[in-house]
Amino acid sequence: MGRPTRKILVRSAIAVVLVVAAAVSWGLWSSTRRLEARLEAIRAAGDPTSIADFGSPELARPDGADALLEEVAPEVEAFCKELLNLAPKADPPPPGSLAALEAAFRAHPDLVPRLIEASSHPDDSHRFMYTNDTTRFT
Repeated sequence: MGRPTRKILVRSAIAVVLVVAAAVSWGLWSSTRRLEARLEAIRAAGDPTSIADFGSPELARPDGADALLEEVAPEVEAFCKELLNLAPKADPPPPGSLAALEAAFRAHPDLVPRLIEASSHPDDSHRFMYTNDTTRFT
Protein backbone atom coordinates (compact mmCIF):
# COMPACT_ATOMS: atom_id res chain seq x y z
CA MET A 1 0.00 0.00 0.00
CA GLY A 2 1.39 3.33 -1.04
CA ARG A 3 1.56 6.44 0.96
CA PRO A 4 -1.23 8.29 -0.94
CA THR A 5 -3.58 5.30 -0.54
CA ARG A 6 -2.93 5.10 3.22
CA LYS A 7 -3.53 8.86 3.50
CA ILE A 8 -6.87 8.53 1.72
CA LEU A 9 -7.90 5.59 3.93
CA VAL A 10 -7.02 7.44 7.15
CA ARG A 11 -8.93 10.54 6.08
CA SER A 12 -11.89 8.41 5.00
CA ALA A 13 -11.92 6.62 8.37
CA ILE A 14 -11.82 9.94 10.22
CA ALA A 15 -14.70 11.22 8.08
CA VAL A 16 -16.74 8.08 8.75
CA VAL A 17 -16.12 8.34 12.51
CA LEU A 18 -17.20 12.00 12.49
CA VAL A 19 -20.36 11.20 10.53
CA VAL A 20 -21.24 8.33 12.90
CA ALA A 21 -20.59 10.53 15.97
CA ALA A 22 -22.80 13.27 14.52
CA ALA A 23 -25.58 10.75 13.78
CA VAL A 24 -25.43 9.32 17.31
CA SER A 25 -25.47 12.80 18.86
CA TRP A 26 -28.44 13.84 16.77
CA GLY A 27 -30.29 10.61 17.65
CA LEU A 28 -29.70 11.14 21.38
CA TRP A 29 -30.78 14.77 21.19
CA SER A 30 -33.98 14.00 19.28
CA SER A 31 -34.95 11.06 21.51
CA THR A 32 -34.34 13.17 24.62
CA ARG A 33 -36.65 15.84 23.21
CA ARG A 34 -39.33 13.24 22.43
CA LEU A 35 -39.01 11.72 25.91
CA GLU A 36 -39.31 15.12 27.62
CA ALA A 37 -42.36 15.97 25.50
CA ARG A 38 -43.97 12.66 26.46
CA LEU A 39 -43.22 13.14 30.15
CA GLU A 40 -44.71 16.63 30.04
CA ALA A 41 -47.87 15.22 28.45
CA ILE A 42 -48.10 12.58 31.17
CA ARG A 43 -47.59 15.21 33.90
CA ALA A 44 -50.21 17.45 32.30
CA ALA A 45 -52.67 14.55 32.45
CA GLY A 46 -51.99 14.30 36.19
CA ASP A 47 -50.31 10.90 36.09
CA PRO A 48 -47.11 10.20 38.06
CA THR A 49 -43.81 10.11 36.19
CA SER A 50 -41.52 8.98 39.01
CA ILE A 51 -41.69 6.85 42.13
CA ALA A 52 -41.73 9.97 44.31
CA ASP A 53 -44.95 11.08 42.62
CA PHE A 54 -46.78 8.06 44.06
CA GLY A 55 -46.61 9.43 47.61
CA SER A 56 -49.91 10.58 49.01
CA PRO A 57 -50.39 13.40 51.51
CA GLU A 58 -51.51 10.84 54.08
CA LEU A 59 -48.01 9.37 54.17
CA ALA A 60 -46.33 12.61 55.16
CA ARG A 61 -48.56 13.56 58.08
CA PRO A 62 -46.39 14.51 61.07
CA ASP A 63 -49.15 13.89 63.61
CA GLY A 64 -49.29 10.10 63.62
CA ALA A 65 -47.84 7.57 66.01
CA ASP A 66 -44.79 7.20 63.75
CA ALA A 67 -43.96 10.86 64.25
CA LEU A 68 -44.34 10.52 68.03
CA LEU A 69 -42.09 7.47 68.05
CA GLU A 70 -39.47 9.28 65.97
CA GLU A 71 -39.48 12.16 68.44
CA VAL A 72 -38.93 9.87 71.42
CA ALA A 73 -36.44 7.51 69.68
CA PRO A 74 -33.26 9.20 70.99
CA GLU A 75 -34.60 9.08 74.54
CA VAL A 76 -35.49 5.40 74.11
CA GLU A 77 -31.95 4.68 72.95
CA ALA A 78 -30.47 6.48 75.94
CA PHE A 79 -32.80 4.61 78.30
CA CYS A 80 -31.86 1.26 76.73
CA LYS A 81 -28.16 2.03 77.17
CA GLU A 82 -28.77 2.80 80.83
CA LEU A 83 -30.64 -0.49 81.27
CA LEU A 84 -27.82 -2.44 79.61
CA ASN A 85 -25.31 -0.78 81.90
CA LEU A 86 -27.34 -1.84 84.94
CA ALA A 87 -27.01 -5.57 84.43
CA PRO A 88 -25.32 -6.47 81.15
CA LYS A 89 -25.54 -10.26 81.40
CA ALA A 90 -25.77 -11.04 85.09
CA ASP A 91 -28.11 -13.88 85.93
CA PRO A 92 -29.03 -12.69 89.39
CA PRO A 93 -29.44 -8.92 89.39
CA PRO A 94 -26.58 -7.19 91.18
CA PRO A 95 -27.34 -5.59 94.55
CA GLY A 96 -28.75 -2.11 94.27
CA SER A 97 -30.08 -2.70 90.75
CA LEU A 98 -33.64 -1.83 91.80
CA ALA A 99 -32.53 1.61 92.96
CA ALA A 100 -30.55 2.08 89.73
CA LEU A 101 -33.61 1.05 87.70
CA GLU A 102 -35.78 3.57 89.55
CA ALA A 103 -33.12 6.22 88.92
CA ALA A 104 -33.16 5.40 85.20
CA PHE A 105 -36.93 5.84 85.07
CA ARG A 106 -36.65 9.09 87.04
CA ALA A 107 -34.03 10.34 84.57
CA HIS A 108 -36.54 9.89 81.72
CA PRO A 109 -39.89 10.89 83.26
CA ASP A 110 -41.77 11.54 80.03
CA LEU A 111 -40.60 8.42 78.17
CA VAL A 112 -43.32 6.00 79.26
CA PRO A 113 -46.21 8.50 78.88
CA ARG A 114 -45.06 9.38 75.36
CA LEU A 115 -44.78 5.71 74.42
CA ILE A 116 -48.29 5.10 75.78
CA GLU A 117 -49.54 8.11 73.81
CA ALA A 118 -47.96 6.78 70.61
CA SER A 119 -49.43 3.32 71.14
CA SER A 120 -52.92 4.65 71.69
CA HIS A 121 -52.85 7.26 68.93
CA PRO A 122 -56.22 7.06 67.15
CA ASP A 123 -55.13 8.02 63.63
CA ASP A 124 -51.93 6.09 63.18
CA SER A 125 -50.28 7.22 59.93
CA HIS A 126 -47.91 4.61 58.61
CA ARG A 127 -45.30 5.49 56.02
CA PHE A 128 -46.59 2.79 53.70
CA MET A 129 -50.21 2.48 52.73
CA TYR A 130 -50.51 -1.27 53.23
CA THR A 131 -54.22 -1.13 52.40
CA ASN A 132 -53.45 -0.39 48.74
CA ASP A 133 -53.21 -3.21 46.23
CA THR A 134 -49.77 -4.79 45.90
CA THR A 135 -48.88 -3.01 42.66
CA ARG A 136 -49.61 0.44 44.04
CA PHE A 137 -47.93 -0.44 47.39
CA THR A 138 -44.66 -1.52 45.77
